[in-house]
Amino acid sequence: IVMGTIASWMVGLNPSAARFFTFILIVIMVALTGQALGNLVAAIVPSMAAAMALGPVLITLLMLFGGFYIKVSNIPPWFIWIYWISMFHFGYEAFMLNEFKGLKFTCPPTPQACPFPTGDDLIVSVGMDQRLSNVWINIGFMGCVIVVCRILAYIILRFLRKLKFVC
Repeated sequence: IVMGTIASWMVGLNPSAARFFTFILIVIMVALTGQALGNLVAAIVPSMAAAMALGPVLITLLMLFGGFYIKVSNIPPWFIWIYWISMFHFGYEAFMLNEFKGLKFTCPPTPQACPFPTGDDLIVSVGMDQRLSNVWINIGFMGCVIVVCRILAYIILRFLRKLKFVC
Protein backbone atom coordinates (compact mmCIF):
# COMPACT_ATOMS: atom_id res chain seq x y z
CA ILE A 1 0.00 0.00 0.00
CA VAL A 2 2.82 2.40 0.89
CA MET A 3 4.71 1.58 -2.31
CA GLY A 4 1.58 2.07 -4.41
CA THR A 5 0.77 5.38 -2.75
CA ILE A 6 4.28 6.76 -3.24
CA ALA A 7 4.56 5.43 -6.81
CA SER A 8 1.17 6.81 -7.79
CA TRP A 9 2.05 10.37 -6.87
CA MET A 10 5.70 10.22 -8.00
CA VAL A 11 4.79 8.92 -11.45
CA GLY A 12 1.90 11.33 -11.80
CA LEU A 13 -0.91 8.86 -12.35
CA ASN A 14 -4.49 10.04 -12.67
CA PRO A 15 -5.16 12.06 -9.47
CA SER A 16 -8.85 11.13 -9.18
CA ALA A 17 -9.64 9.58 -5.78
CA ALA A 18 -11.64 6.73 -7.33
CA ARG A 19 -8.79 5.86 -9.71
CA PHE A 20 -6.21 6.14 -6.91
CA PHE A 21 -8.06 3.72 -4.61
CA THR A 22 -8.71 1.37 -7.54
CA PHE A 23 -4.97 1.49 -8.28
CA ILE A 24 -4.19 0.57 -4.66
CA LEU A 25 -6.70 -2.31 -4.82
CA ILE A 26 -5.07 -3.59 -8.02
CA VAL A 27 -1.61 -3.40 -6.38
CA ILE A 28 -2.91 -5.45 -3.43
CA MET A 29 -4.58 -8.01 -5.72
CA VAL A 30 -1.43 -8.44 -7.83
CA ALA A 31 0.63 -9.00 -4.65
CA LEU A 32 -1.87 -11.55 -3.30
CA THR A 33 -1.98 -13.32 -6.67
CA GLY A 34 1.81 -13.59 -6.71
CA GLN A 35 1.80 -14.96 -3.16
CA ALA A 36 -0.86 -17.53 -4.04
CA LEU A 37 1.11 -18.66 -7.09
CA GLY A 38 4.26 -18.90 -4.96
CA ASN A 39 2.38 -21.03 -2.42
CA LEU A 40 1.20 -23.35 -5.17
CA VAL A 41 4.69 -23.75 -6.65
CA ALA A 42 6.09 -24.40 -3.16
CA ALA A 43 3.44 -27.06 -2.55
CA ILE A 44 4.00 -28.80 -5.88
CA VAL A 45 7.78 -29.10 -5.98
CA PRO A 46 9.68 -31.50 -3.71
CA SER A 47 12.52 -29.21 -2.65
CA MET A 48 13.58 -25.61 -2.36
CA ALA A 49 16.16 -26.11 -5.12
CA ALA A 50 13.44 -27.31 -7.49
CA ALA A 51 11.24 -24.34 -6.55
CA MET A 52 14.12 -21.95 -7.20
CA ALA A 53 14.56 -23.53 -10.65
CA LEU A 54 10.86 -23.68 -11.55
CA GLY A 55 9.81 -20.28 -10.17
CA PRO A 56 11.75 -18.03 -12.56
CA VAL A 57 10.77 -20.14 -15.58
CA LEU A 58 7.09 -19.93 -14.64
CA ILE A 59 7.25 -16.19 -13.91
CA THR A 60 9.07 -15.54 -17.21
CA LEU A 61 6.42 -17.43 -19.19
CA LEU A 62 3.59 -15.63 -17.42
CA MET A 63 5.30 -12.28 -18.04
CA LEU A 64 6.03 -12.98 -21.70
CA PHE A 65 2.43 -13.88 -22.43
CA GLY A 66 0.88 -11.41 -19.96
CA GLY A 67 0.41 -8.62 -22.46
CA PHE A 68 3.30 -6.21 -22.05
CA TYR A 69 5.79 -7.88 -24.35
CA ILE A 70 3.44 -9.50 -26.85
CA LYS A 71 0.03 -8.11 -27.81
CA VAL A 72 -2.83 -10.58 -27.46
CA SER A 73 -3.40 -10.57 -31.21
CA ASN A 74 0.23 -11.68 -31.76
CA ILE A 75 0.20 -14.61 -29.30
CA PRO A 76 0.15 -17.93 -31.16
CA PRO A 77 -3.16 -19.79 -30.65
CA TRP A 78 -1.47 -22.74 -28.93
CA PHE A 79 -0.06 -20.40 -26.23
CA ILE A 80 -3.19 -18.29 -25.60
CA TRP A 81 -4.01 -20.34 -22.49
CA ILE A 82 -0.89 -18.89 -20.83
CA TYR A 83 -2.31 -15.41 -21.43
CA TRP A 84 -5.55 -16.36 -19.67
CA ILE A 85 -3.84 -17.77 -16.56
CA SER A 86 -1.22 -15.04 -16.31
CA MET A 87 -1.55 -12.84 -13.23
CA PHE A 88 0.43 -10.24 -15.18
CA HIS A 89 -2.28 -10.09 -17.84
CA PHE A 90 -5.01 -9.30 -15.32
CA GLY A 91 -2.92 -6.81 -13.36
CA TYR A 92 -1.49 -5.04 -16.42
CA GLU A 93 -4.86 -4.75 -18.12
CA ALA A 94 -6.52 -3.48 -14.93
CA PHE A 95 -3.75 -0.89 -14.46
CA MET A 96 -4.00 0.26 -18.09
CA LEU A 97 -7.78 0.52 -18.08
CA ASN A 98 -7.83 2.28 -14.71
CA GLU A 99 -5.29 4.85 -15.81
CA PHE A 100 -6.24 5.55 -19.44
CA LYS A 101 -10.00 4.90 -19.82
CA GLY A 102 -11.71 8.18 -20.72
CA LEU A 103 -8.48 10.21 -20.59
CA LYS A 104 -7.85 12.97 -23.14
CA PHE A 105 -4.30 14.04 -24.00
CA THR A 106 -3.14 17.52 -24.97
CA CYS A 107 -1.60 17.13 -28.41
CA PRO A 108 0.54 19.47 -30.50
CA PRO A 109 -0.99 20.70 -33.78
CA THR A 110 0.91 18.18 -35.95
CA PRO A 111 -0.93 14.83 -36.09
CA GLN A 112 2.29 12.76 -36.38
CA ALA A 113 3.37 13.85 -32.88
CA CYS A 114 0.21 12.48 -31.25
CA PRO A 115 -0.69 8.95 -32.36
CA PHE A 116 -3.11 8.55 -29.43
CA PRO A 117 -5.19 11.67 -28.74
CA THR A 118 -7.22 9.82 -26.11
CA GLY A 119 -6.60 7.08 -23.59
CA ASP A 120 -9.28 4.99 -25.30
CA ASP A 121 -7.22 5.08 -28.53
CA LEU A 122 -4.22 3.79 -26.59
CA ILE A 123 -6.33 1.01 -25.03
CA VAL A 124 -7.54 -0.05 -28.49
CA SER A 125 -3.97 -0.02 -29.86
CA VAL A 126 -2.76 -2.51 -27.22
CA GLY A 127 -5.79 -4.76 -27.72
CA MET A 128 -7.45 -4.13 -24.36
CA ASP A 129 -10.85 -3.26 -25.81
CA GLN A 130 -12.20 -6.80 -25.79
CA ARG A 131 -15.46 -7.99 -24.23
CA LEU A 132 -13.77 -9.02 -20.96
CA SER A 133 -11.56 -5.93 -20.77
CA ASN A 134 -12.83 -4.28 -17.62
CA VAL A 135 -11.03 -3.23 -14.43
CA TRP A 136 -13.47 -5.06 -12.17
CA ILE A 137 -13.53 -8.22 -14.28
CA ASN A 138 -9.72 -8.30 -14.11
CA ILE A 139 -9.80 -7.81 -10.34
CA GLY A 140 -12.37 -10.62 -10.14
CA PHE A 141 -10.17 -12.91 -12.24
CA MET A 142 -7.23 -12.19 -9.95
CA GLY A 143 -9.46 -13.07 -7.00
CA CYS A 144 -10.35 -16.37 -8.71
CA VAL A 145 -6.67 -17.13 -9.39
CA ILE A 146 -5.91 -16.44 -5.70
CA VAL A 147 -8.67 -18.76 -4.50
CA VAL A 148 -7.86 -21.55 -6.98
CA CYS A 149 -4.10 -21.45 -6.28
CA ARG A 150 -4.64 -21.46 -2.52
CA ILE A 151 -7.17 -24.31 -2.66
CA LEU A 152 -4.87 -26.38 -4.88
CA ALA A 153 -1.91 -25.68 -2.57
CA TYR A 154 -4.00 -26.73 0.42
CA ILE A 155 -5.15 -29.96 -1.26
CA ILE A 156 -1.60 -30.81 -2.31
CA LEU A 157 -0.19 -30.13 1.14
CA ARG A 158 -3.05 -31.78 3.01
CA PHE A 159 -3.47 -34.94 1.00
CA LEU A 160 -0.38 -35.48 -1.17
CA ARG A 161 2.55 -34.42 0.98
CA LYS A 162 3.67 -36.06 4.19
CA LEU A 163 5.51 -33.96 6.71
CA LYS A 164 9.13 -34.86 7.33
CA PHE A 165 10.44 -33.80 10.66
CA VAL A 166 14.13 -32.99 10.74
CA CYS A 167 15.74 -33.17 14.17
